[in-house]
Amino acid sequence: MYGSGFVNGRAANAQTATNARTNATSARTDAISARNATVLRRSHRRLAPICCRTLRRGGLAILPGDTIYGIFGAAPAAAARIRRIKGRAGDRPLLVLIPDPGWLWRCGVAGDPPERLLRYWPGALTIVFPRVDGGTVGVRVPDDPFLRRLARCVGAPLYSTSVNRSGLPPLVRVRQIVAAFGGAVDLIVDGGELAQPVASTVVDATRRPYRLLRPGAVELPAQVLAGP
Repeated sequence: MYGSGFVNGRAANAQTATNARTNATSARTDAISARNATVLRRSHRRLAPICCRTLRRGGLAILPGDTIYGIFGAAPAAAARIRRIKGRAGDRPLLVLIPDPGWLWRCGVAGDPPERLLRYWPGALTIVFPRVDGGTVGVRVPDDPFLRRLARCVGAPLYSTSVNRSGLPPLVRVRQIVAAFGGAVDLIVDGGELAQPVASTVVDATRRPYRLLRPGAVELPAQVLAGP
């Protein structure tokens, strides 16, 4: 279990008032990344507000996800920094986590989402939707309630991507993660070795029938992929 204690709405609103000052000091964020990351245990009693504050200030955190460890940052501000530390091409979209389907509009999703896929949320199913600007976006509602509460606390969808350099396998042990990314992120949460180190299933809902892009933790029956 994660520690509890997210900031309440009043505290969150007070923090929002500092956003302009935070944006004006974006160079400070890079300075933070040059130091060693803070490493906290998952049971830390102040974990929730620390995670929320880190992401609100434009920082990056490595947290246990539903299936594997992930690099998390607030959308859209954290995109460039995540791509930089992973060595990832700028045209490759990042997965977005939201607390519930009602946030899909914040991701620019076009049209009505398919109910036969949404019934697997919360869960380890990433759905690729068409965007109103003509692009696509992969979105997931995580099964872990901590991550859903974190997005609400931050007040923005969260980017989530596997902990690895582009083209290499994801890191699943905290010692490896600290060695590889301790100088590149601001916070690392030690959740131990995860019981199910399998990535989420990814399905393309921009076409009919739906196309399975990556098998993973959620098995989709053929009739679900067939679409309406």
